[in-house]
Amino acid sequence: MQIRVSSDPPQWLSADASSAMIAMVVLSTLITGPAVAMVVRRERKSLKFCSKAIESLTVESELRLLACVHGVQDLPAMLSLVELASGSDKAAIAAYVMQLVELTAKTTTTALYHQQEDDDEEEDEGGADQARQINAGVDVFTMETGITVRQVTAVSSFANMHEDIINGAEDVRASIILLPFHKFQRIDGRMVIKKEAIQSVNRKTLSQSPCSVAIFVDRNFNLVSTEGRHVMVLFFGGPDDREALALGGRLAMNPTVSLSVLRFRPTYLDSYQAEVETEAARGEEVLMAINNHEKESEADEIFLSNFYTRFVVSGMVSFVEKKVKNSLETLDVLKGMDSRYTLFVVGRGSQRLSPFLMGLNDWEECPELGPVGDLLSSSDFSVHGSVLVVQQNIGSSKSNHDEEDEFAIF
Repeated sequence: MQIRVSSDPPQWLSADASSAMIAMVVLSTLITGPAVAMVVRRERKSLKFCSKAIESLTVESELRLLACVHGVQDLPAMLSLVELASGSDKAAIAAYVMQLVELTAKTTTTALYHQQEDDDEEEDEGGADQARQINAGVDVFTMETGITVRQVTAVSSFANMHEDIINGAEDVRASIILLPFHKFQRIDGRMVIKKEAIQSVNRKTLSQSPCSVAIFVDRNFNLVSTEGRHVMVLFFGGPDDREALALGGRLAMNPTVSLSVLRFRPTYLDSYQAEVETEAARGEEVLMAINNHEKESEADEIFLSNFYTRFVVSGMVSFVEKKVKNSLETLDVLKGMDSRYTLFVVGRGSQRLSPFLMGLNDWEECPELGPVGDLLSSSDFSVHGSVLVVQQNIGSSKSNHDEEDEFAIF
């Protein structure tokens, strides 16, 4: 039996009806895509990541951090910092390492980034060979410490690199982002610039980050032995300093860390308030700090009281107070610090600049570090330990203070 297959449309379907059906299919396709995208954007916005500051977390709760590296040279110190932040065995940590690769003409070729030919490796400063070394370094770190570190690679221009960092922090729901400083220490101890564009990336990340951010000034921190991990937290007051001290509490839980806290207080409260009001005329930023002074001072006292009860009374942390009258006396105290400290943790002071730091910020070379961080990172300063400058997420500080579990870290 012979079967005939006709390519003509069925007789019951007219040409007009066929055209109408095709038009409907095309129209529905054009409408469905944007409609679904709009719904997804709306749902994503409603579920937008809102990070809690470390200040409001308990030391036993999970710390989610995103450590960024521009190359192999940044990796050892960053991993050492991750190991310290892991605290004790009771603390949970979710660590991610993001390799930031500059998008150049070489990386825009049709070949995949990690599949470049071996002949290109010698000319590839931050490319496939660097990626393999970072992978190997992370694997060794995981085997030695037992800390699982997940890896992410972001390839973009320096102008847009901060967007990859921010998106990455949102994806992993990070509590804090660790950024490498744009300078490195030479053999002679001088700090020299790696790439100026990295400084711009750090500043943009600080201003737009959905979570807390810390810039790490590395001075061979990975070479410090476990017996010499002496860490100093400098506390002047304000959200950034509380975040730095909260992170210090995490470090104190690590049995290899010897943590000290140095708190600066005004010599006389009356003269302190008078000096604050006098300095208010110098700028709008200071004036805004005055308006929130009482509220922030109360938050500082509550936070310090809880920290003292948890860590100082138990003998885990040493605590010293220094009374100063002005920035000159503050500078003298900083110059007189013990050289045994290998890491200084300090708040950036982005939301509240202490009155006994007034004037120090007039000489800042790197405003993203704040006046104290910039001073400690200077090649000419007498102290030469590594520096971790912490900025609390501006949005999280307000929301966290309204919650019932405020200062839950202790």
